[in-house]
Amino acid sequence: MLHRNPCPDHGGAAHRKNLDTPPLKGSCRYTKVNLHKAHELVNRRYTQVYRLWRYQMSLLAPQKTVFRNTTRCLKLTEEEARLLDEVARANGVGRSEWMREVILRELRAAPTSDTSLAEILGVRLLLVNVLRPLAAGQRLMPEAFDKLLDEIGAAKHELAGKLAREKQR
Repeated sequence: MLHRNPCPDHGGAAHRKNLDTPPLKGSCRYTKVNLHKAHELVNRRYTQVYRLWRYQMSLLAPQKTVFRNTTRCLKLTEEEARLLDEVARANGVGRSEWMREVILRELRAAPTSDTSLAEILGVRLLLVNVLRPLAAGQRLMPEAFDKLLDEIGAAKHELAGKLAREKQR
């Protein structure tokens, strides 16, 4: 009985039952060679599309330049943990990200956050700069006083930060 030949252009090799007959190769759509090639093409196309998508996503996402590799732990009561979750959720960030932001904000602001020291320095600078000319019998003009207030307002926070840094050493 003759089998139907799926590849008539290959000389009827598909109906042969001898084991010494080499396997079919070529363009016959029923051979394993072409099925393998089809899978390769699909996989290659999928890989190309995936790589393009990953590249486009990398352009949209912020680039992470610093990798966080140190962990610090803390213990909270149930009430503190619930409050922490609520506050983080209200700020629209994750719990750990909110805690990290708060800790870093406090660490960065520690040396210059003492406003009372800055105000005390401002009053001292004002007294010294106003009383010295008055003690010498000089008169202080309103424009000079306004200029002095502006200079003191700019300098007092810088001086307070400098004193706080020196105190930490």
